[in-house]
Amino acid sequence: MKTFPIELKNAEDVVKLVNVASEFEYDIQLKSGDMLVDAKSIMGAMAMTEMPALELVVCTDRCDQEILALAEHLQPGDRQRKPEQE
Repeated sequence: MKTFPIELKNAEDVVKLVNVASEFEYDIQLKSGDMLVDAKSIMGAMAMTEMPALELVVCTDRCDQEILALAEHLQPGDRQRKPEQE
């Protein structure tokens, strides 16, 4: 499992994220505090828009190249940083 800080500012960001996340076979989730939703769900992801300390949780260890497709949503200071492994 890998975790990345992420920003979703508006509905357009959510649609882009859900479309890209839906292409992967493994689970991808959005987390803020105790709240956890499926990143492949428009309704779930929409509920996370502008949440503080939002994280993208990718439930696989083999996502290093695939995460580049989601990179536009990662917080600017964290795009160059290696993902955190749990």
